[in-house]
Amino acid sequence: DYVLVDEFQDISRGRMNLLAALKRPQTAYLLVGDDWQSIYRFAGSDVHLLRDCECWLGPVEERTLSRTFRFAEGILAPSSGFVQRNPAQTTRRLLPAQRSPDHGIAVIWASEASVGIGQAVADLERLGVSRQASVLVLSRYRQRLPSVQVRGRTLQQSTVHAAKGREADYVVVLDLKDERRGFPSQIEDDPLLDLVAPPAEPFEFAEERRCFYVALTRARHGVYLLADPLRPSPFVAELLEHAEADIRLVGGAAAQPRQLPRCPRCAGGRLIQARSGQSLRCSLAPHCDYLAPLCSCGAGHILAGPDSRVRCTNIACRSMPEHCPRCYFGVLVERHGPYGPFWGCSRFGADPSCGFTRDRLARSSRP
Repeated sequence: DYVLVDEFQDISRGRMNLLAALKRPQTAYLLVGDDWQSIYRFAGSDVHLLRDCECWLGPVEERTLSRTFRFAEGILAPSSGFVQRNPAQTTRRLLPAQRSPDHGIAVIWASEASVGIGQAVADLERLGVSRQASVLVLSRYRQRLPSVQVRGRTLQQSTVHAAKGREADYVVVLDLKDERRGFPSQIEDDPLLDLVAPPAEPFEFAEERRCFYVALTRARHGVYLLADPLRPSPFVAELLEHAEADIRLVGGAAAQPRQLPRCPRCAGGRLIQARSGQSLRCSLAPHCDYLAPLCSCGAGHILAGPDSRVRCTNIACRSMPEHCPRCYFGVLVERHGPYGPFWGCSRFGADPSCGFTRDRLARSSRP
């Protein structure tokens, strides 16, 4: 007797008990599954069962299907490298499909989905992609799917989970921001769910990583990742860190988050131009009111943090800015009063305000 099981990576404990109950001396199982695509823990699937099925069904002979017939090297190399950085995932080397064209993975820095989708479509036009090519827009959440129409092209939309098993010529992935409802999702499971769901994996965002892999691999010819420039998804940052040579950057390069300093106070936001004046402010304002004043060199801003390090963002600057010895998050900047120039804290007038001053002629000393 033969028992054939497809999508075995989605097996639940109840279904595994059913398979075990079918076992007879002459029973043979053919189990087809990919632990890189196990994304249904919320529905009861347990990726550990695939890895440990020998304990349930007896000795296992493993055979690897090493060739993909969907996407070429430009998608295969970054996506497979990404998912395998979780050491619990099975390790294997895939052979790419002979796809042409191979536009690989591209990152678009965009805070608004409609803007990013427009840039992706413009890039398709620039590349000469036929308007008959299918384009699938994927969101981590159904509520985030935008109402966008593009003249001359038909866009299909889906959540990542609902798109499993689907494919398209090009895929646009939304929600790539570092926040609670971003991608990866940082929403904690209800404690009641943990009582009935399979045990969580110790590797951070293990299932979310597989969701991201599923999103990347729906495409035949190219993927566009719409990343928030102020709070980019750690998944995008990781792709750029490990596979930068394989990733295209589309649109304005000036908004690249690597060029936006991280806020030294909260460490979560990025420093962007303040609405007034020449200072930089934290992108998480008003929750973080950090300000980085313009340096005397005129080409950079002064960053100060709780570790007592003070520096100018202009690497060629030779000035020696000082911490405010009173509040430590401010720096001493030159101000002018009725009696001449003096040093004052950059956080004067902020909330909370720091009114520290020092005579301009006084000898400078680092606190």
